[in-house]
Amino acid sequence: MALGKLRDRRAAAPLAALLADGAPDIRRVAAAALAGCGDATSFGPLVRALGDTDPAVRGTARRVLKATGDSRAVAPLLATLAAFPPVPS
Repeated sequence: MALGKLRDRRAAAPLAALLADGAPDIRRVAAAALAGCGDATSFGPLVRALGDTDPAVRGTARRVLKATGDSRAVAPLLATLAAFPPVPS
């Protein structure tokens, strides 16, 4: 998503709003694009995306939060593992 590639913090709010879109693909791309915003306001929406109904959205949010290295992400990530155990491949 172009907004995330801008690496502009002003893109965080519009991208976070897209996490509520009806289409899982839009939500997944928005979660991935939030990684490039570098804005602390992205944290809350990404944590909420960990509870998304779509596993691809949850996985993207998990990867983005993990990549931030933010210690606040540990508890929500562990809770997600308990609520949505990984499917063996």
